[in-house]
Amino acid sequence: MTGIGDNTSLGYANYNGAFVSFTTAGWHGLTARTNLTWSRTLGTQGVVQASSEFTEPTPYNLGNSYGPQPFDIPFVYNLAMLYQPPF
Repeated sequence: MTGIGDNTSLGYANYNGAFVSFTTAGWHGLTARTNLTWSRTLGTQGVVQASSEFTEPTPYNLGNSYGPQPFDIPFVYNLAMLYQPPF
């Protein structure tokens, strides 16, 4: 045997977010809900912890690769509207 593979889930990440929401109901037959989310995702890598095919560039210093994740989307806006005719 030339070596033993080490497969652990030592990576770490965090998610911080804030949102603002506005709702109006029954205004001239229009109901609407809108929200804006501002968030930040930081972590050691952009792969799932179950992946055993990924090798950390510096396995003895996981914090070296800590930073924004590739899937980080800072701003998300949603709008849903419903119109009910008066009849």
